[in-house]
This record gives sequence, structure tokens and C-alpha cells, in this order.
Amino acid sequence: MVQLKDNEVRTIFELKDFIELVDEYMGFDCKKYVEENLHEESEVEGLEDRIFELEEQLEEVRKAVNDE
Repeated sequence: MVQLKDNEVRTIFELKDFIELVDEYMGFDCKKYVEENLHEESEVEGLEDRIFELEEQLEEVRKAVNDE
């Protein structure tokens, strides 16, 4: 839940609810900016997950080489 400046309380269940509030109170341009940055953030998170997976695989290979 979030309380707005006019003391109205809104419940945000999903990301789309937040984006709708941004559009309603800040306008279309701000809404597009938020959507674009959220998209970029999810791409970065995906890359971070992939890097973590690759680091784990590398560690397994190192262990296998050291065991030989």
C-alpha cells in the first residue's frame, strides 16, 4: 500500500498497478521512462544470474581438473 500526497491510499498488487499510478499522476512520458528502465533492470538481473551460473560451472571444472 502507498499513501499519496492527497492522503489517498492505493494498494499495489502488481507492477502494472505501480505503472498505472505513475501514468495517472506523472504522465505518459514518465510512465514510458519507468517501463524502459524496469525492462533494462530485468535484463541486467538475467545477466547477473547467467554470470553466477557460469561461475559455478567454472568452479566445478576447476575441481574436476584438480582431482585428476
